[in-house]
Amino acid sequence: MFHPNADRLPPIFRCEVSLTHSPTRAVLHFTAQGIGVVSINGSPASPDRHFPGHSAYDKVVLTSEWDVTHLLQMPRNSIAVELGHGFFDMEVPTVWNWHKAPWRAAPAFALVLELDGQLVVPQEWRCSTGGTLFDSIFEGETWDEFHEPEGWKSVGFDDGAWPLARGRRFPGRYRAGSHAPIRVQRRVSPAWRRLGEETWLGDVGSVIAGWPLVAPGPARQLQITLVEKLEDQGVQAHNQYLSSSRFQRFDVRTAKRPWEPNFSWCGYRFILVTGTPEVPEVWGVEAHGDVAESGELHISNEVLAWWHRAFINTVRANLHAVPTDTPTYEKNGWSGDIKVSSHAMLATLKIHSTLDAYLDHLADTQLDSGQLAVIAPTPGWGYDECAPAPEWTATLAQVACDLADDTGDPTYVTKRLDTIQAWVGYEASRLDSDGLAVGVLGDFLSPGTEGAPHEDLRLTATSILAATLTQLAGTTSWIGELTFSDRCREMSSNLVAAMNSQFFRREQGQYVVGDEYRQTANLLPLALGQVPEDYAEAVFDHLLSDLKQRGDRHNMGHLGNRYLYSLLTRRGATDLALRIASNPEGPSIEAWRRAGHQTLLESWNQDSRSHAHFFQGSGLIWIYEDLAGLRRVEPGWTHFRVDPLGYDHLDQLAWRRQTARGHVGVAWDRSRDSAHFELEVPDGSTCEVRLPFSQGDAILLGPGIWRWVR
Repeated sequence: MFHPNADRLPPIFRCEVSLTHSPTRAVLHFTAQGIGVVSINGSPASPDRHFPGHSAYDKVVLTSEWDVTHLLQMPRNSIAVELGHGFFDMEVPTVWNWHKAPWRAAPAFALVLELDGQLVVPQEWRCSTGGTLFDSIFEGETWDEFHEPEGWKSVGFDDGAWPLARGRRFPGRYRAGSHAPIRVQRRVSPAWRRLGEETWLGDVGSVIAGWPLVAPGPARQLQITLVEKLEDQGVQAHNQYLSSSRFQRFDVRTAKRPWEPNFSWCGYRFILVTGTPEVPEVWGVEAHGDVAESGELHISNEVLAWWHRAFINTVRANLHAVPTDTPTYEKNGWSGDIKVSSHAMLATLKIHSTLDAYLDHLADTQLDSGQLAVIAPTPGWGYDECAPAPEWTATLAQVACDLADDTGDPTYVTKRLDTIQAWVGYEASRLDSDGLAVGVLGDFLSPGTEGAPHEDLRLTATSILAATLTQLAGTTSWIGELTFSDRCREMSSNLVAAMNSQFFRREQGQYVVGDEYRQTANLLPLALGQVPEDYAEAVFDHLLSDLKQRGDRHNMGHLGNRYLYSLLTRRGATDLALRIASNPEGPSIEAWRRAGHQTLLESWNQDSRSHAHFFQGSGLIWIYEDLAGLRRVEPGWTHFRVDPLGYDHLDQLAWRRQTARGHVGVAWDRSRDSAHFELEVPDGSTCEVRLPFSQGDAILLGPGIWRWVR
């Protein structure tokens, strides 16, 4: 259903449904081209927001469903729908060409009631426009309470003057939205300070994602702007990627009703309000994908404790149907961000369904050639722009394997194996004359750069592609796809040989990709097991030397930081890894912490564009897999290993996480007269543990809580 004459005003729809009996169970099925809000008899049909989630609308439309039994009444019921334009019909020009999407049209919806198994399709929908006069994902919303029809969501409202809504067929196929539902998490009362006679600035304390909430009161008109950071020039709200001067702004005229936006969300810390001489009755709302934590960390190092919490805060702020890069400036599902962060995400959050849903969106981008776009969903951008980039689009294969290995469920790979095989074929077809993969993004946002580093990017593209193929070979062998597994293993071996032939200088013991030594170019082959035999120690020594010459500082972007800390610890340099992370002079985690941030930044400069960007922090998997030493060996955690390499460096650590088998955990406390060490093994699992205070061989343990005191 759509409004034929809304003229870009967000449309509203209503109908009434009569019941002959009270159903035992009633389910509402809903989908929309745009963003929907559904009410039954004036009450929300669901606590979910911004449903059903965006997609490549010409290929797939997502669906939502909710149990609404408790909302229905006898004999008549009013169903109300409000629609926003969302990513479906974005008018403002953007860098990513959402305004040029091939599916653009007036927002529309489809709704079906299922009453005790019988489908009921409401037939006569009336449409109009309401109090929302403007909506835009990026620009904000305009609300005027005096334009909202009084009582329009209630039974008996006179909609006789409203025109009939029209129907149209949705292209593509329907797919259940399996991402975590977006829900309100909390309401935050800002700390206000006056900037002018009727201008106020509120601070909610940290960067969050969500929107403002305006309290009811006397009729007044406010302008509310949400701002992620303050700049030297004062409060600035702009987005260089939009062709609009309006950004995250809400023009609100209210009276007796509270108000919050329905069709947009923002990344913000500050709330700028103009239009009232009194302290504003405006709150910050935090809302994002409703994912619980799967891990619990207690650690005596305050920098590492901050890193763990900041990573979770940042990922959650970016959970809006897909994991986005930033909730503020782009709201795009960048594949490379998710690729480097998937291990840490799976360790800390119950995010499996959201990652699985993202892989579906990424698969939707595949062209007949096998190429994948670098963002998903996409309106058609990311095939020529910021592409090719196998070091980013390898996300499809890698994360599918990550999910299968973490859960023990091979269907994460098997259901999209054809897509993965087509992508592998595409990458094989475009190797250059040196047998190397070509990418244009590389180790993104290393210090001193504003994007890709100034080096031969074929090394990072080739190294990451080869590592992904090796992982894919292992997973597909496990699921019985032996021919494809052998193909991946052979292609990976050839890529590594070509990379070493082109870039490795045996006489120098290092990889050369430009005029100066590059840490990531040497770290990646080392961390991924690609250095020629007998040269690993020399490559590592050069890396150590460069890190120390820089004053215990790295010069790596998102790829290098994923592997840096784990590599150092696994090669006996945990002290250096801790010094790099804790260096008060950036680039470092500690520099961010000391600056007062509670989320991770996009780049290592304090003037970083985004203050809620998780990909530079993905290396914290080091804490869980290396310092705590808890690593999966077999799919589904049927067998895992504990080798706590951080034991001699940390007085206290306790790490416990949920797995497909139950909780696994390791903990120690060396702060008392005697040292305590504890290990948790769930039913159905075995654990090989190397006790940190014993020089003996590793021991094999079965289910239970195991404790040692020394």
